[in-house]
Amino acid sequence: MVGCGVAHLKFLNVLFRSENLIIKGIRIIFLILLTYLFSFNSQATELRGAISGTLTKANSPYVVTADLFVVSGQSLTIEGGVVIKFNSNVSFFIDGQLIAEATPNDSISFTSNNARPNVGDWNGLSFRTGSAGSLKYVVVEYAATGIEITGVSPTISNSTFRHNNNGMDCLTSSSPVIQNNHFDQNINSAIRCISSTPTIKGNHFKGNSTDGFESVILCNNSSALIVQNLFQNNGNSAIDCTNNARPKIYNNTIVNNNFAITITDSSPLIKNNIIVNNTQGVVADNSQPVIAYNDVWSNSGGNFVGTPTGVGVINTTNANGDPSDAFFNITLNPDFVNPGSDFELKSTSPCIDAGDPANPGSVIITGSAPDMGAFEFNTTVPVELSSFQFVEGKLRWVTVSETNNFGFEIQRSTDKAGPFEVIGFVRGFGTTTEKHVYEFKDNVKAGIFYYRLKQIDLDGSWTLSEIIKAVYHLPERFLLEQNYPNPFNPETAIVFHIGGTSQVMVSLSIYNSRGQKVADLLNELVKPGSFKLRWNGVDNGGRPVASGIYYYRLRVDDQVITRRMILSR
Repeated sequence: MVGCGVAHLKFLNVLFRSENLIIKGIRIIFLILLTYLFSFNSQATELRGAISGTLTKANSPYVVTADLFVVSGQSLTIEGGVVIKFNSNVSFFIDGQLIAEATPNDSISFTSNNARPNVGDWNGLSFRTGSAGSLKYVVVEYAATGIEITGVSPTISNSTFRHNNNGMDCLTSSSPVIQNNHFDQNINSAIRCISSTPTIKGNHFKGNSTDGFESVILCNNSSALIVQNLFQNNGNSAIDCTNNARPKIYNNTIVNNNFAITITDSSPLIKNNIIVNNTQGVVADNSQPVIAYNDVWSNSGGNFVGTPTGVGVINTTNANGDPSDAFFNITLNPDFVNPGSDFELKSTSPCIDAGDPANPGSVIITGSAPDMGAFEFNTTVPVELSSFQFVEGKLRWVTVSETNNFGFEIQRSTDKAGPFEVIGFVRGFGTTTEKHVYEFKDNVKAGIFYYRLKQIDLDGSWTLSEIIKAVYHLPERFLLEQNYPNPFNPETAIVFHIGGTSQVMVSLSIYNSRGQKVADLLNELVKPGSFKLRWNGVDNGGRPVASGIYYYRLRVDDQVITRRMILSR
């Protein structure tokens, strides 16, 4: 029995040792596999020093291990989809030319190489005197200053600057164009303008200046042009003017920030802005700003503080008949579509046509004067009107839905510029979600005429359609097909046909369900023929749009047809 016990113990010992060997083997295999996977995932192309030529998506990602230079006389192109990661305290200096232009779905990224990136990990890009460049659909993040510009004028559009200490610095004698970008959570400042003249237009600033001493846009001895931007939920000031700054601040919407505009020893021009629900509105110290045609309302610490005499003192009315001060500033609820998230104007807004008729910001207007704020109200074709055209000697229009629709007044003119006369009325269907086709035959024999519809609601409010051209006794010259596929995701094809014998001006645009233009697909002279265009569900700023109903509108000279489509993400 003792011998059997010893043998049994030996067997167990061998088995135990075998199991240990198996476990060790598994561990070794696991470590080898892990090393392989790590090596595979960490493969990157290293960059440092002088560089030119093209950075391709195929060789991406790139890791910059020391300062990078595009030297004077050289050019660097970066393809869409490229990711460039920067080690700590590394800079990218541009003395030559940098072209980094991508697409909405294949952007270029300049970012940190740290596994857990933080604000200020790397230094940023620097366009220096003598350089040139264009950046489009790029992302710049986790830098000390995303882009620094000195003495030159690059164009930077449709891009995103986020999680930087400063998004951008426009320094001495620079005049860049900064348009249609997003600046998000840049903790000190989004754009600092120092002795420079940048154009800052159509950008969205949100959540910036939350942990620093400076403002979203700082104008220090600067003559920046700041037009049609949205400032939302930022800390400090949306715009701070100091040290003899002379910026032109036109048609901006400044909502839910700490201060809206602060002014020290400066003389900015402030016109056509909406400034609401901030801690304070316009605050001036030892300054003589021009403040006119603004809506400054419900700023908890005061709408106007230290501003010139008479500003904000309601003693007259503006062109709309609303109470205003002598400079036509109003203090009324702007009547946003959604006060928390959608800062476009409702049709009842007092800001519509209430801006300076001289249109100092040169914005595209749809009424008798520019609206206040960043978003011009669209008073043209009501959203339920899906087409309006001249067909076989008749005016024909189609609605896909109606709300409180009393009817349509038909107006005619021999000149597109007017005047228009009322020639008839067709009653509407009130409120309905069904499609309705309307027709009206004008008693004219020959010639060229212009028509428009005045859609009238039951409460008396109204909107005007676009103007169409009718050439009697000539055939229709174009055809717009239904998009395919429909519903669609991610893109759809739109086919149209142009007849006749000569070139015509053709535009194809996308509108949302509120009648607001989302994207332009075509706007040029074309020869007769068949055409196919694609829309990938992004707006003119390169941003993906939400699921829902959209309309595509084809205009050939002065004739228009519209069809409906559905984006389903």
